[in-house]
Amino acid sequence: MEYSIVDVNTQDLSPREGEHLYIVRNLKSAGIENNNRAMRNLCEWPEKIEAANRNGYYLESLSLLLQCLDLWLRIFVAAKTNKPVITKALFGNLIKQSRDLGLWSNLCDSLELFNSERIAAIHHYLLGGCAYTELVHVCVAARNLENTLPLSVLAQIAEPLREFPPGEDFWIVRLVSPMPLGNEQHSTNVKERMRLSREGKLKIDSRATMNKLGVV
Repeated sequence: MEYSIVDVNTQDLSPREGEHLYIVRNLKSAGIENNNRAMRNLCEWPEKIEAANRNGYYLESLSLLLQCLDLWLRIFVAAKTNKPVITKALFGNLIKQSRDLGLWSNLCDSLELFNSERIAAIHHYLLGGCAYTELVHVCVAARNLENTLPLSVLAQIAEPLREFPPGEDFWIVRLVSPMPLGNEQHSTNVKERMRLSREGKLKIDSRATMNKLGVV
């Protein structure tokens, strides 16, 4: 399943065949400063991280991924608490808060593992703990969190779009299949992908290989 943010200023809001529209609210409480700009940035984000991975800019790739995951955790916390999220909240604290608010536990486990591997890799690089090229293993290990976390958040907090709401404090999300129902838990296999990457069996851009190995 994939999702896309609809630009309500330029796109037709009529659902296409096989697609479904949902609404995400409380964006200001999540910390979004400029809704239109944030929406455009999120839409171009996949191209930015693909370029970083393709050109070997792994620190930039990790930074971009962290920003994406941080954003969706903030959206989740804001929706669940109906309160503003602390602007300077650390990523690890957002994971813990999201777990406490009901975000699926195995997904939180994967987020925590990614965070610990990310911190270790970045901090150890200039200490001589690893070569720069070894940072790619963390990028590979977290490769599907960029899709799994948003879809899991949407499954728990998004509402089917029935009418266009007033104001601007919302996103319209287009999904190519219905939202999963119930307490569906997504397995992300961060540890397994880390092992396969270090063994040279998984590359940063090998989506087909990930699917074949069953690790996406």
